[in-house]
Amino acid sequence: MFARSAYLKSEMVRQAKLPGANTGAMRSLVIHTDDIYLRPEAFYMAVQRLYGFPLLPLAPPPGLSNDVTLAGNVPERFDFALAYAASGALLKVPPVTIRGIELASHMITWDTIEKAVAFALGDSYAPDTFPAAGGSATPDAKFKYGPAVDMLMNGINNFIVSHLLPSFTLDTSVVDVWGYSRIPFVPPPVPESPPRTNGRSAPTIARGTKDRHRRTNSSRFSGIQFGDINAATDQRDRSVKDKQVTVESTIMSRVLLNLPHRWLKLALESPALNQTIERKKLFNDVIHEREARRQRALSAIREGRLAESHTIIAWLESGGSLSYGMFNWSMLGWVEEVSRLPETDLPCLSRRWFVELPSGSSNGVSESSG
Repeated sequence: MFARSAYLKSEMVRQAKLPGANTGAMRSLVIHTDDIYLRPEAFYMAVQRLYGFPLLPLAPPPGLSNDVTLAGNVPERFDFALAYAASGALLKVPPVTIRGIELASHMITWDTIEKAVAFALGDSYAPDTFPAAGGSATPDAKFKYGPAVDMLMNGINNFIVSHLLPSFTLDTSVVDVWGYSRIPFVPPPVPESPPRTNGRSAPTIARGTKDRHRRTNSSRFSGIQFGDINAATDQRDRSVKDKQVTVESTIMSRVLLNLPHRWLKLALESPALNQTIERKKLFNDVIHEREARRQRALSAIREGRLAESHTIIAWLESGGSLSYGMFNWSMLGWVEEVSRLPETDLPCLSRRWFVELPSGSSNGVSESSG
């Protein structure tokens, strides 16, 4: 029965060849994995498929209303769906993986979108690469969990399109998070040493104590408010609302700044995007910040802040033709730009492969379709 899973079959064959395996005693099949999305209960459900049990249903069973919670709240059900999909990938049972991803794609919310992006794009994603200078671009993503991840990415894009509002302002202070950062981590610049006097650091300048005393005394009156109670209550209500908007803007900003070019292009150029959004400003803000982060990372590589900086530069300058396994750094060679469609006068995204060589020359190939 286990042999229906290609992975379990290979593990049974491998472990049967281990020393002491042929003792005649019942053996346990030990599975080692570092997949962070796996959960025992979801794996158990996935294994049941090998025994002929049905896949997880897309809708509640007959007789149950749609508002019945079958496995907790939305984030809990979403986690279970990802675990189910990951279990199918481990077992090499594609229908299980497809069903788990399909379930997850229908549960994209503010609470789950970043986890969805991380599942699709994190360590499981091979970014867009450029095989060789003068060759053709390869914009197709290769996902760890297979082509079914496209369903999840479509769900993510649909959420972005429907939740990008005219009031959205890109938060350029957001920090790329582990799991789906578009650009690998690079060390920050080494801070400059403080000025030195006669071989010794300059002393710290003490601020006046009178000023501190004055500020301390005045703080006694900082809590006094004038006006009626309703005005203060309204202000607190607005603060709570603004905080919620800020949280959502932060999430949206992180996602937009880390999506691969192909998916960002699909989202921002979607005809379903809110028509009242100032598209030109949105496009320019997002691309300007993405380019600023790319340039900072490229500068860090050129300054040798990473041990493999020389190898990364050689790979980029070769157009990706050298087999160094540096594909995670390929986005450093893609320059993203905002242009306009002549027939509609609407902004659109394009990119070109451009790496400036140390000699001052460069190699470059445009790609307008993304």
